[in-house]
Amino acid sequence: MTRTLSPDRWEQIRTAFEEIVDLDTARRDRRLKTIGKKDPTLRLTLEALLQADAQANDWLAPVESPLGFVPPAADEAAAPPNGLEASSSGASLTRRRWLMTAVGVVALGVGGVVVVREVGQRAASTTADWRATTSPPVIAAPNFSLVGVNLRGDERPLADIASQNAGSWGPSALDTGYFAWPKVSPDGKRIAVEVRTGDQRWDLWIYDRESRNWTRLTDDFTGVKPFGWSRDSRNLIYLRVNDGDIGGAQSVVSQPWDRSAPPRQLLRTDFSPLSVAFGPLDGYAVMRELGNDDLWIASLRSPGAARPFIATGASEVDPRLSRDGRLLAYASNESGKYEVYALPLGDPSKRVQVSGGGGGTQPVWSPDGRYLFYRGPDLMMRATLWHDERLTVERVEPLFADIYERHDVTNYDVLPGGEELVMIRARSR
Repeated sequence: MTRTLSPDRWEQIRTAFEEIVDLDTARRDRRLKTIGKKDPTLRLTLEALLQADAQANDWLAPVESPLGFVPPAADEAAAPPNGLEASSSGASLTRRRWLMTAVGVVALGVGGVVVVREVGQRAASTTADWRATTSPPVIAAPNFSLVGVNLRGDERPLADIASQNAGSWGPSALDTGYFAWPKVSPDGKRIAVEVRTGDQRWDLWIYDRESRNWTRLTDDFTGVKPFGWSRDSRNLIYLRVNDGDIGGAQSVVSQPWDRSAPPRQLLRTDFSPLSVAFGPLDGYAVMRELGNDDLWIASLRSPGAARPFIATGASEVDPRLSRDGRLLAYASNESGKYEVYALPLGDPSKRVQVSGGGGGTQPVWSPDGRYLFYRGPDLMMRATLWHDERLTVERVEPLFADIYERHDVTNYDVLPGGEELVMIRARSR
């Protein structure tokens, strides 16, 4: 019998799988145990997918698993997209991307098969991942660009990586076909992005909107995940990667965008943060750990101390603090689907649900904190909030069709003024 997943459930499975698949055995087992307490079915699903992934040693070889895996049809397996050459062995990462996303048929549940029906919308985002991990860092064709989209859905180009000059690193360094985590500086002059610069390698680049030039901030996978900017737009806050190990303990640092000074540590944790939300740099940071469904909080005045902040039986994701640090927005699936919530950081008991029951993820505040943008199942949304003695949602309105890249990170930001969003657009759309 074939069962069809809801988009929310599929996104939950995909996100959890990609969070744990590269963890060491001990950390993976701990994570699976935590997941099993909250969602036993999800744990069984992940264990089966991990087993299928472990068996994927050859390019598109049939996988034996307790889930009844269905191989793709011959025309689907004929060649990787973009005409890239496929290695005949050792392609576990490549196979994983194919298993989870590109083909669109994945084994799920004992005795059942789930057909993922949104593949046509997302396949372009994985084209750069079809090469084997053992292949040299041959750069894929550019597939993505940064665009500005106003509240009516009118679009204009901001940065097209195909036409940019990457300076002394050569144009191929940016010609990757993948970037993510866009963060706009408060003055609106620059956009920081995480750019794929090779197989399993990413770094941070800064796009100057006035000069239309790119500046490389980190080298050789030493920095990823831009979390935000200092208030004066001078420093970028990001995750400093130690020894190329994204799964180990990491530092959250601040560094001038032009590399005029070395990174300065803001936070040090004994876990790897998946996402970090900042307000003022003398305030607080709210974090989600890689492989954990809860949110933690840490004072930037005592950066060694982090404590649980929102820890429930549900999954809390996508934390985002308003620029003044007073309000936190995040998404939770406590109702059975992901919805967006907001609360005053000083009084979490005054939490309100922002999305109206139709689902929502990836909230982002406008610079003045008056509006909260988020992604509904099919539309970009905007909520108007008022914060006085209590937090109130005054209005929720749809904006435009959300045809832009999502993934499992907050893949958009808001330009100054709050009337235009920075989105990532696939060329195939």
